Amino acid sequence: MWMFQMNDPYILLLPCISIVWACLYRNFRFSTIDFVLVCICIYDVVNWYMCPSSALDGAYTSVICICCYALLRSTMYSREYRNLFLKMLLFPILIALVITLVSFNLFIDATHEVGFIDTYPLRFLFRPLGYVTTVLSSIYIPLLGLLAIGCYYQIPRWRGLFGLSGVLALVTIFLSFSRAAYIACIVYAIFILIVVKSTRKKMTLLALYFCICGTIWLFFPIEVATTLAMNKTISQRQSTEGRLKATEKALEIFKENKWIGTGDKSYSLTMDKVMTQDSTFAFTPYAPNIAIQLLIEKGIIGIMLYVCLAIAVIITFMRWRKRPIALLSGGCLLAFAIKEMTISSMLNDYVVCLLVFILLAFLQVEAEEVENKKIIVPSWERYAFVVFTGMCFICFETSNLKEQSDKENTHKAVEAFGSGNYLKAVEWLEKTSDRLPCRINRAMLAVNVPDSLLPVGYQLKAGESLGEITLPSDIYISYIQAKLMLNGAREIEAYHILEKLVMNYPRNASYMYEFYQMLYKKGKQQEAALTLAKVLWLYPRFLHTEQVKDVFFTDPIFREKVLANLTLELIKIENTPNAYARYGYISYYMGEKEEAKVFLNKALEFQPGFAVPWLLLGKLHKEVGKTKEAEVCYKKYNILMKGVYTNDKLPLEDEVQIYLDSKVVFERYAKKFLTWYGCALVY
Repeated sequence: MWMFQMNDPYILLLPCISIVWACLYRNFRFSTIDFVLVCICIYDVVNWYMCPSSALDGAYTSVICICCYALLRSTMYSREYRNLFLKMLLFPILIALVITLVSFNLFIDATHEVGFIDTYPLRFLFRPLGYVTTVLSSIYIPLLGLLAIGCYYQIPRWRGLFGLSGVLALVTIFLSFSRAAYIACIVYAIFILIVVKSTRKKMTLLALYFCICGTIWLFFPIEVATTLAMNKTISQRQSTEGRLKATEKALEIFKENKWIGTGDKSYSLTMDKVMTQDSTFAFTPYAPNIAIQLLIEKGIIGIMLYVCLAIAVIITFMRWRKRPIALLSGGCLLAFAIKEMTISSMLNDYVVCLLVFILLAFLQVEAEEVENKKIIVPSWERYAFVVFTGMCFICFETSNLKEQSDKENTHKAVEAFGSGNYLKAVEWLEKTSDRLPCRINRAMLAVNVPDSLLPVGYQLKAGESLGEITLPSDIYISYIQAKLMLNGAREIEAYHILEKLVMNYPRNASYMYEFYQMLYKKGKQQEAALTLAKVLWLYPRFLHTEQVKDVFFTDPIFREKVLANLTLELIKIENTPNAYARYGYISYYMGEKEEAKVFLNKALEFQPGFAVPWLLLGKLHKEVGKTKEAEVCYKKYNILMKGVYTNDKLPLEDEVQIYLDSKVVFERYAKKFLTWYGCALVY
């Protein structure tokens, strides 16, 4: 259910099944791994309660995984139950693999059809089952381990199906074009060869492995070469630099909450003020590695628990290293850990976490077989587990019901706001709770709607409610407060807040745009021109806002002052494909078509995954009568904007422009808001 991302907003089915079974039976010896996992689960629940920015998903995942783990540990004493579990697991795995491979074929056909040769920079378009490629490989590595275990058990009439699924899983991992996934596969292949005793079978497996590698290389030589090269492309170098910077900043920022961290799934929110306040960089919720994410979200206490888990796993593995299942599951855990040290996905995705717990259960299977004795479980243990998990899920569902109600009411408020029915939007937002995202949305409504169209005192009430929040991680709260002050004629206070934001975050175009407007109104033309030039350089879409268009039309002298600050020196400072694309964009809309063509082509030479440069090049070709070249550019723009899995044949030959200031100002924050708080932003 989780792997296929089925919609289950109230998350009821899996907890009920796992609690009932796990509480009725315990036919296993309580190991060190079990003890540490229970401690981690309890810590996650406490952490969720104590940290205001902690997500419910993290604690819920931890409890449900420990219940499923207990269920597996209770049933795996019997080989019959183990075989049944693997059989039940095989069919969804096989379906997922087929969907992934068919999706990849569609992705390749669609990208090649429009003229792309190298698909490596376009991997973000390949999203089977809704997963990005980095998460997808993290899912299939544990699944490969489970399939290898299924092959080893030699279940009558099933071994061939497990083997076929294992081959398909290996192919999908290689098709992710992830260097860390490749290394993980090599490591796991070594463990599989250790388990296989027959020399003939080892040679067969090696031949099959190299055959798969050779086939992938034969069909996708450019992508494989790029994957294996160390920092060959500019995007790879930027990714490496970004990971190093994120690690450095994380080590600095974790000191603010060093003991218990900032809460589950709060990494991107916590790191936002030091990592993603640059309007030229894309937002990503993923940490550079699992160690950094643990440090930020769970603090010293949490990371020590995971260190204890790693030690317990190593001790268990070393003790039973001569046992095949221990080798297969332990080797798979090592391969997965290698993958997690390049980008963290386990703490962000339900299914990845659950698969790791399943492997931990299999790691101890043979210990139960060897030490198989009658286990007498005290009644208090059963009742303690029932009480703890039951109370957790009651608390979770109570909180979840409130969150789901808030999401539904917010969605209706967004629809009402979009249709101009502001009083109805107020009505829906008033039905939401006092949770942080609900307060922010009420303030956003007050920011974007004139006070005369809102109930009396609504703006003041929203501002006071937002002022009670103490969450330094979300910097946009200060920005929203400044905009509320401007609406309430408190310009001096707003000016000081914006001045501080611009000083602390000089590459955030939204803060700078608001500050520019204040400078222009005050008559500080020179400062305003320099500030607006910085805004347009960081985020050229501000060219299309009504305010900038009006100013450029009515004040040509000011327009010339702004353009005088947009020089080639800006490109020389950054020297990135993004900088070339931005300069080409500005040049195009300022009428410098030849200059635009040069820099747009240069941007696409290094990063063909940029969408808008293809559109602008298409328009440039069309203007000089090159219709065939224009059509190719438009096709590439369409596939990058719509994706490869769409039946929408309507061609886009113009940029999807946003003219309202609030849309441009808050569009980046809206994406972050959805990731951090799980609901839409009213803007």
